[in-house]
Amino acid sequence: MRFILLIFLAFSQIFANDTKQEVTIGAGPFAQTQPYVNVDAKIIASPVLFFDNELFYIRWSRAGVYFLGDKQDDFSWAFSLTLQPRVYGYESSDILGMDKREETWEGGLALSAKKEDAYIEIMILNDLLNKYNSWILKTEIGYEFELAKFSIYPSFIAVYQTSKFLNYYYGVKK
Repeated sequence: MRFILLIFLAFSQIFANDTKQEVTIGAGPFAQTQPYVNVDAKIIASPVLFFDNELFYIRWSRAGVYFLGDKQDDFSWAFSLTLQPRVYGYESSDILGMDKREETWEGGLALSAKKEDAYIEIMILNDLLNKYNSWILKTEIGYEFELAKFSIYPSFIAVYQTSKFLNYYYGVKK
């Protein structure tokens, strides 16, 4: 899998814009709180990688390929195919009355737009491994602030999760 990713990154550089590409690399914790009593929050090491060459992008643990859009200095927009992991999951022994809930991968369509420092992204994602057999809709609206050499992206995120998604990850047997 790593080999395929490296080939894809090299290939995408051939067709990318000739301007210097900014790559941000780091690491940090990913914390997922759990809504159940006696189930610990899930904390895992998470790569922090931001890369965008106007053909291919990586943002945290999500990757995508643009297929339509227009990039201008004052306004840009794009449609992309995107892929991300869904790191929820429980063992049947974690919660009385629940079956094992497995992690999965989600893929779908994303629309992103940016005007100066404000941005919006709307994604519709489908369960690719048929664990919860449904889809979700996610919208993020935010603004970029730069302080010294740091960028801060406060945002508002709204997520619509279907009843199949909610029942798979949070439903308890009668």
